[in-house]
Amino acid sequence: IELLYNPINASRYKPSKFKTRSAIPRKIIYVGRLTPGKNIMRSISVVSRLREKFPGLIYEIYGQGPEYEKLRQKICDTDNTNAIFLKGHVEKIEEIYQNADVLLFLSKRESLGNVVIESILCGTPVIVGNIPSMKEIFREYPEFIVDMDDELENNVLTKIQELDKLNSLAVKAREKFIEAFNKDNHMRHLRKLYESL
Repeated sequence: IELLYNPINASRYKPSKFKTRSAIPRKIIYVGRLTPGKNIMRSISVVSRLREKFPGLIYEIYGQGPEYEKLRQKICDTDNTNAIFLKGHVEKIEEIYQNADVLLFLSKRESLGNVVIESILCGTPVIVGNIPSMKEIFREYPEFIVDMDDELENNVLTKIQELDKLNSLAVKAREKFIEAFNKDNHMRHLRKLYESL
């Protein structure tokens, strides 16, 4: 069996020339649909825990979906209206990745998860849950993966305290991802597949 990934435009998703990577997280983001399976409610709890260690930390949630009102209420209930923000849909999502310190993606199920690939291509490290698709994408970089068990908040805190290491890994992973998710590579593999029939 040969696995063929969807191509992603690496010329659009690239690191900012102006962003200096920090060892201290200041901005965490989520990008995607606002649905129960994305586990954003739990992510809010995770960020609340992180803010005990990093009081200036903010969390920006990008996307739309049926969980919007519940998420807004959860943010109010946890007294985080000055630190967790529902930002809706944006056109230039690459700029969001570029200006973040970490993408937190704790989805319970995912077919591929383009957003984590786009984030890495923009030079921004990710922290993802240990579901099969994330294990596949990051099989060479398990440092980005956390166990989604009862200790999730502490698991993420442990990862984010090594942000320097995650930043360095994102640079290495980006080079691999450019090749793995390259459009020309995708077309070459498709042609090979069709020619073999």
